[in-house]
Amino acid sequence: MAPEAVMINRSLSWMLVALAVCAFPANRAAAQGDLPAGVTACAFSALAGQDDPDGPVLRDAPRADGQVLGRLPAIKDEHTGFYGAAGELPEFKVIGFKDGWFLIEEAAYPEPYRPKLHTGRGWLESKFVTTHLFRDTLKKAPANDSPDVTYLYGINDGISYQPYSLDIQLLGCSGRWFEVEIYQPDGKTPSGKPASTDGTVRGWTDWSCTTQDRGPCRGTQFDYAWSPLPAGVTECNFGALSNDPDPAGLNVREAPDRNARILGRLSPPTNIGGNTVVLTDVRVIGFQRDWFLIETGPYNANDLPPHLPKPYSGRGWVAGNLLTTELLRNMLKQAPSEASADVVDLEVDGVSDPQTVKMRRILACSGDWVQVEVALAKGMKPLIKTDAPAGAVRGWANGTCTAQLTTCDFDQSRQWSPPAPLPPQ
Repeated sequence: MAPEAVMINRSLSWMLVALAVCAFPANRAAAQGDLPAGVTACAFSALAGQDDPDGPVLRDAPRADGQVLGRLPAIKDEHTGFYGAAGELPEFKVIGFKDGWFLIEEAAYPEPYRPKLHTGRGWLESKFVTTHLFRDTLKKAPANDSPDVTYLYGINDGISYQPYSLDIQLLGCSGRWFEVEIYQPDGKTPSGKPASTDGTVRGWTDWSCTTQDRGPCRGTQFDYAWSPLPAGVTECNFGALSNDPDPAGLNVREAPDRNARILGRLSPPTNIGGNTVVLTDVRVIGFQRDWFLIETGPYNANDLPPHLPKPYSGRGWVAGNLLTTELLRNMLKQAPSEASADVVDLEVDGVSDPQTVKMRRILACSGDWVQVEVALAKGMKPLIKTDAPAGAVRGWANGTCTAQLTTCDFDQSRQWSPPAPLPPQ
């Protein structure tokens, strides 16, 4: 499961530049008629990889002896540490692919005051093109309904990783999809099976993130359509914790029904020393009538209780009253929209805040919005009436925290998630 992103405050103009670049894949691919013969049309954002102090060469043809149009060097100055060891990398749009070369245009640095680069079209050899991954999985083929090849969260040599942090080699592209190769020795499919025999994994993804200066990429999986969920299931995306006290663990079922087949169990609350108890975290991806569709795993064997069976890894349904989470927003809303009426401010000086308020239950979800019922703390005054029982209040919030041994960083000025439809009754 993805950890909460750490947001670094920057000026609004810089943020808009970066977000505009990341938004390119959702727009359009170059029309095939606009490209030379034999070139596959593509549409995603990327960065100029660096192995030469002068930067990679941009050429007028997809071959090593093509005319040099310019170079795309990194800038190393006082912001080098902020952007990373390589410095501030040029960003651009990839619009085509042929014979191991990418056709690009609109190269520029994230910072608007930087020197101008060759903004027209040009060819870069594939080894000089890179980006950050955003999706949780890689696909076998460039299609939403293609099988998942590997799950991109895990542990390697005791160090956790996520899509953004993986080193990739771009192999090709088609439309908004691009193919990558990664080294993931412990790689598993979402169902927990090994992703490869030698650690080398190839697959396709459809969302590129060129964010360099704010940590893992903004947005959520739900913001960008992926493989469809079963009919009647509301799409969701938020982190939650198993809250079933049963020492056998939380049942994960095949369907949203208490009589459905049990696929496996999640680990029960585990004491890791003293009075510290940790819960299993999951990613909720769907909702249907008091049940949540979750994804979980793969797990690092060193982190598992030795006396219990290996917990279930993959997708499955869990009862809604057996999940919990912490919130990040101060304000609960009447509906899953920023424009909706305010319900209650969860921050009461010296008494409560979103991450300490008592969560009674998670009621529903839509997108990365969650509907919750929380206990009213002393001094907490509802702004409107809700259908919650006495001593509680119900409302919607976006942003959850599953960090159990620390707090989650969150800036209350962070943009609200897009409005989401109410789940059917």
